Amino acid sequence: MMNTIVFDPVYIPHILTGKITATVRLWPLERVTPNDTVMFVDAYQRKPFAIAKISLIETKEFSEFTDDDKNATQIFDNFENFSKVMESFYGEAIAPETKFRIVHFVLIDDGQQQIIDMQKEAEQEKPSQENNPEPQKKKKQA
Repeated sequence: MMNTIVFDPVYIPHILTGKITATVRLWPLERVTPNDTVMFVDAYQRKPFAIAKISLIETKEFSEFTDDDKNATQIFDNFENFSKVMESFYGEAIAPETKFRIVHFVLIDDGQQQIIDMQKEAEQEKPSQENNPEPQKKKKQA
């Protein structure tokens, strides 16, 4: 199964237009690695919206973020606003020395064809009711 990365819907148009090319996460590095192909999922609708290839993962404190990091991720310029957003996502306090993962990605496509193919595969793996019909009960006549 393909790994997924979940995004707040507010970021989806910016990802699809290429304005956002990286995401900042607190999760462990093992979750995804460079060259992995991942599915991007809308956090609220739980629907895939794109497929991407991970190009680079960096670990940095907020103070180490470059202007390029900030532009690629569309994060806030000051730690106070950034930490509030991250705390709302992760439910834990964020300190200036907290290590973040900057996950850089390249969209492969908008993901729709691959999503359709994956859904078809999943349907084919399920036992079909047509192949395993349940016996129907006869109705009693009154």
